[in-house]
This record gives sequence, C-alpha cells and structure tokens, in this order.
Amino acid sequence: MWLAAKAVIAGADATRQTQSTDIILISQCYTWPSQSWAIMRSRRLNLRAEMTRTRLFDWMVRHSKSTFVFMVFAFIAFGVLTLNMVSYVVANADYLLTYKWMAFVDGGARQLLEIWLTTFLALGCYLVFKLCEHALIERVAHQPQEAHHAAPVAEIVEPEANSALH
Repeated sequence: MWLAAKAVIAGADATRQTQSTDIILISQCYTWPSQSWAIMRSRRLNLRAEMTRTRLFDWMVRHSKSTFVFMVFAFIAFGVLTLNMVSYVVANADYLLTYKWMAFVDGGARQLLEIWLTTFLALGCYLVFKLCEHALIERVAHQPQEAHHAAPVAEIVEPEANSALH
C-alpha cells in the first residue's frame, strides 16, 4: 500500500524565495520496490490478456491462405494508389498557388479533395495490409509445435510380435 505525503521544499533564489510542493511516495508494505513493480506489471499484462479479439481477426488467423491473398491485394492497391502521389500533390499545390481563387473555382479544389481521398484510401489499404500481416504472424507465433518425436514404445509393435500376442 502506497501513501502519498506532501513535502514543502523551500528553495532560495538570488532574487526571491520560492516554495514548491512535491509528492513523495512512502511504502507501507514490507516488500522490495521491485516486487511491487512486478505485481503492478503482472496486473497490467493480465488486463491485456483479457482483451478480446474480433471475429474478423480470428477468421484471418484461421484462414491463412485467404489472408495472404488479401494481404497481397492490399499491398498492390497501396502501391498503385501512392505511385505518383507526391508529384500530384506538388502539381496541384503549384496550380493552386499560381492561379489562386480562379484555380479553386476551375476545379483545383475538387482535384485537391480527390488527392486527399486517394491518400485516405491508400492509408486504408496499408492498414489492411498490416492487419493481415499481424494475423499471419499471430498464426505462426502461436501455431502448436508438431511432434517430431519417436512414437512411444507401446505403439511400435512388429507384425510378428503382434500376431504372437493374439
């Protein structure tokens, strides 16, 4: 159990005296500070473990091939949408700054809006790519290890020995 106590520290300055209030933590338990931090950390990790995943993410973890195909399409769409994005922004900014209000009326504002929408769509494709990547990594990281051990002795029975037993 931690209690907070206020301590007033008087500091002398060359021109004036100032007082500041600091909070000091005093431990009322007989544990080492590292133990109390470990307890707080374990509680924080337990809260993270109790968070639930969405049905979409669970589906993506179960269907790795479909997730991989979806990830490839999202990556290609992101690449196509961002291919010449910088040159479009520079050209639009140059057009708007050169012709000012007439450029806005003539369609420069609409073009700027289309560039922004394309940027947000590209960002969405990137987020889909990262979601698919996370689902595939989750599957690989938590996939049960297949046993490559030798079969138990009870299961290895030669045909001659098996017929002798019956």
